[in-house]
Amino acid sequence: MSILRRLAPLLVAAAGVGFLAVPATPAAPAAATTSVAAARAARAATYSAEAMRYTNAYRVRSGCRAVRPLASLNIAARRHSADMAAYRYFNHVSPRTGTFVQRARRAGYQYAMSENIAFGYGNGRSVFVGWANSAGHRANMLNCAARSVGVGMAYASNGTPYWTQVFGRS
Repeated sequence: MSILRRLAPLLVAAAGVGFLAVPATPAAPAAATTSVAAARAARAATYSAEAMRYTNAYRVRSGCRAVRPLASLNIAARRHSADMAAYRYFNHVSPRTGTFVQRARRAGYQYAMSENIAFGYGNGRSVFVGWANSAGHRANMLNCAARSVGVGMAYASNGTPYWTQVFGRS
């Protein structure tokens, strides 16, 4: 039975989570660019909440508590996704913003414990499946010591989505 079918009954809502999308390079008139940026921001918020719901359902099914979304971790995750998207790289360490621990601290959170990143996945379900099928990412998602999470997705100017998921101890 696929992970998604097993998790479908366990999906839990993740409310109050804000996300950021990086708009396309402004080549169109301002009104058109604004509507593209708004549409991307809405998709990023929807897909990020979806990734969080699947992650929590997976954790609960595996015997862990659901993690709660934290604004500070969402900020750290969004910023890293936006940085990777803007500068077209894929790495846990940014030459501009440092490690996930440093990014979380700058966003006001002191207890970051792990980070998952991805790019190219078009929605929350697909990025969750990608992480669940990777031993290291799966271990981060199923670490029962995690109590909080932040998820961020941003679009590169060519439309490629970049994802970051940060877990915390408190």
